[in-house]
Amino acid sequence: MKSRLTGRFAALLLLALPLLLFPLHTAHGQQPPGAPANFAAAPGDGRAVTLTWDNPNDPTITAYQLRRTAAGVTSDWLQFGGSSTVHVSANIQYGVRYTFELRAMRGTTAGAVATVTVGPRPAPSPPGSSGGPVGVFVGGGGGAPEPSEADFEWTVTRDIEALAAGHDRPTGAWSDGSTLWLANNADGPGDAVHAYDLASGERLEDREFALDERNRAPRGVWGSDGTAWVSDSGRDRLFAYDLASGERLPGRDIELAARNAHARGLWGGGGRIWVLDGNRNSLFAYREASGDLLAEYGLDAANGDPHGLWSDGVTVWVSDHGAKRLFAYRLPDPDAGDPAAEPRPLERVHDEEFSRLARASNNSPRGIRSDREVMYVADAHDGRVYTYNMPDAIDARLASLVLAGVRFDEFSPARTEYEGGAETGVEVTTVEAVPTQARATVAIEPSDADGDSTEGYQVTLAGTSEITVTVTSPDGSRTRVYRVVLAGPDEPTPHARPGEAECLRGPVVAGGFSLVLAGGGGVDDLAACSAERGVTALYTLHEGEWVSYLLGAPEFVNAPFRERFAEGLPPGTPLVVRGGEPESVAAGLASLALDGVSVGAFSPGRTEYVGVAHEDVTRATVEAVPAEEGASVAIEPADADGDPVNGHQVALEAGVPVTVTVTSADGARTAVYRVWITEAEAAPDAEPAPECLRGEVGPRFSLVVHEGGSVESLAACARSRAVAALYALADGAYVSYVLEAPDFVNDAFRELFPHGLPPGTPLVAAGGDGG
Repeated sequence: MKSRLTGRFAALLLLALPLLLFPLHTAHGQQPPGAPANFAAAPGDGRAVTLTWDNPNDPTITAYQLRRTAAGVTSDWLQFGGSSTVHVSANIQYGVRYTFELRAMRGTTAGAVATVTVGPRPAPSPPGSSGGPVGVFVGGGGGAPEPSEADFEWTVTRDIEALAAGHDRPTGAWSDGSTLWLANNADGPGDAVHAYDLASGERLEDREFALDERNRAPRGVWGSDGTAWVSDSGRDRLFAYDLASGERLPGRDIELAARNAHARGLWGGGGRIWVLDGNRNSLFAYREASGDLLAEYGLDAANGDPHGLWSDGVTVWVSDHGAKRLFAYRLPDPDAGDPAAEPRPLERVHDEEFSRLARASNNSPRGIRSDREVMYVADAHDGRVYTYNMPDAIDARLASLVLAGVRFDEFSPARTEYEGGAETGVEVTTVEAVPTQARATVAIEPSDADGDSTEGYQVTLAGTSEITVTVTSPDGSRTRVYRVVLAGPDEPTPHARPGEAECLRGPVVAGGFSLVLAGGGGVDDLAACSAERGVTALYTLHEGEWVSYLLGAPEFVNAPFRERFAEGLPPGTPLVVRGGEPESVAAGLASLALDGVSVGAFSPGRTEYVGVAHEDVTRATVEAVPAEEGASVAIEPADADGDPVNGHQVALEAGVPVTVTVTSADGARTAVYRVWITEAEAAPDAEPAPECLRGEVGPRFSLVVHEGGSVESLAACARSRAVAALYALADGAYVSYVLEAPDFVNDAFRELFPHGLPPGTPLVAAGGDGG
């Protein structure tokens, strides 16, 4: 009997081995390499630093990744070739300390990090002055220019100075918010679209692409849904390219009107593409889906040499080489236009023009693009991208939005539509809406329930289907509407309980793996939600095989995942997710305790717990300490006695969770911790319910969801489903429970769930061997 048990246990361990190694061999690929040796930094030419490191003579190193931190801001990882031993980091700002981090890559596996810090560099003195070294500062006149924070003025510090070698004639510009693409009209055969990291100015070679041999006079670039269009001043068409691979997509080309044959800058939004014409000094509007011409508009007579184009949806800016300024116009609505009619004049907005480009020596302005903080202007003659401050007065965004007692997805100033629902027992919510600009105005609907501003803006939830917040910019020229659609009384409440509608329920471990539940919906919605949560990859198990969805990968890579969920993901679908690099500003708890309630060992990366109330304990004091200074904490249920001197006390009720919501100091991220209250540890079920583990259990590995209960109950349930082993993910590592194994093997699992598993806990199940 003993030998049979030992043999069965060994077989189970062999069965478990592939899963235990999954994060190492499936997600990471190979063992991580060591830190690069002798990583050093030395001053380079102008505002640059030269970084060097030893050649490890290791052919398995496929790439290096570099990032830098300055003034508390860390850039994304920049990747370059595995044979590199030197890199020049450009756009170093004077008087700022920089820290560089370098790591080697073996496939997709990141190695240990080497670090070097460069002290602040003094700004060069003007030529002929004394007291310091004479430096070279391109485009700024004799000495180092003075940075400005004034509206429409040159920032100096945000410029991208060192463009790629041979990228000496930048034309069109477009950005997705993190990468800046610049078209290059080279004198020779080097016509291409180059890419740069907006935060650091570093070149991103893996995001660049060469142009079609017919696309030899590129003037504008714009992208949408994975496609980039490039205009050509000698062709009456927009050339389409796959943004991820650079491959031509001739089927997505847009033929332009014959009178728009001298195409220059382009921009798109609202289902339309706008294209400048350099001969007619006109702006043409096309329907993006069909390419149909909608209308033509005439530019101001002074705007006689137009090149670049960008709009925020209200104003459209046009760069002009001769006038050396950015002209501003109100963006028209072309739906009512007659494309055959004479061009109608655009309404010029003098107060929103950038008129001082020449003072920065930005004398050949071409492609333009803005992140609503600064305007980027490429110069065709000095290989530089200049930056100018956008006016605060036209900013109509919210910095934060909180609805007390109402759960909805993580807020982002750029996202305006949300779905939410009230927590149990909440009848009135207090709306807190803070605009990005202090002088902007906010209007909330429905109206304030009690009309008393001292109590905050309160909305009665009964009969309310949505709450809208309208922000008007300080100058009154722009509005933005944020909307939270509320679930009805018979509809599932987002975030309220496991398995109900929520984009991804559960913690996402930065740089590691997590088990989460999908809220349901299409794959595109899942991808958008995952990007907001900092997820880089998702995995599901199908017939014992891992099927992946890699964010940002070409469509063919994710085709199996899309086929698996062609009809969408059912609510509560368990997934394994890979978290990206940690955010610089996080939301999490350092500690969590409930007086008189046992919750087991606390971990900041774990958000779901079962709490057992001690005998005769009906009320507990919640102590929740945020991990980051300045983060805020909100606790539900409400304080039972209303006296903060006694701490936040909650009435305990079996089956009702105590919820702690942490919001990061910058208001950009939230984390929700729940403690599910139970009166006593559950005894093993004599006859486990058939749905104690939701999901199909196959002969190999499967993703399932446990309905909650003690570990003994889970084990009995697993036996009834012919499960041989179970795995939970905690802080990015698998913790196993192997049935029929000695107790010491499963101690870690029991310590993870000392009072049982919370409802809706996702697990990986290994099917039995049938022996």
